[in-house]
Amino acid sequence: MKVERPLQAKLDRPRDCVKLFFKTNPVAEYCMRGGVAWPFAYQSGTDMTVRGYAVLIGMDVRTKHMIVFEYAEFCTVDHIIASDGSMKQTGVSQWLNNNWTKYNAINYYWHEIGIVNLRYRRAVKQCIAINPKPKFKEAKWSDEDSAQHIIWQAITEERLTMPPKLLQALQVAQANPDMPNPEQHALLCALASFEQKPWRQREAQPSWWRPDI
Repeated sequence: MKVERPLQAKLDRPRDCVKLFFKTNPVAEYCMRGGVAWPFAYQSGTDMTVRGYAVLIGMDVRTKHMIVFEYAEFCTVDHIIASDGSMKQTGVSQWLNNNWTKYNAINYYWHEIGIVNLRYRRAVKQCIAINPKPKFKEAKWSDEDSAQHIIWQAITEERLTMPPKLLQALQVAQANPDMPNPEQHALLCALASFEQKPWRQREAQPSWWRPDI
């Protein structure tokens, strides 16, 4: 199913959501959260592959339907430029900036073991091209099989809309469960965040109250 991207976004800090304006779809309030699978190396046939993946999901706060608006494959944080000035590797930095510009998205969830997460989070913090800096939070689960059920339950209950490319990646993961699949991992991190910390309506604040910037 083709995903319609918004034309404009308006942040509502007190309600912890963003109002998205579309060309054809109705205006609605969304809670925006991303999921990140940091790059890692794995054997693919005779080749060594290094891949990371990131997705951005918006959940309609009224209907609770979720949409994967943006996704990106990456293996570095900042761009890698060749000696002739051409782009050698496209980093995730511009993708993060675009998500802030288009959706006011700032929260991203991860689930990693070891020092990998810390290394990449530090690289994001030190990258001068990324502004504002995203906030990274841990998506927690203990059992991988039960966690992956979050994805299939959302699809079965028709609570999740995603681009065909991402759905194909999930089908590949299902057919090859022993093969690492960063697309599935990134999606799971984002979806798990909504179960871990559901969006809730905030109480009205007094007129003198100002949200943190």
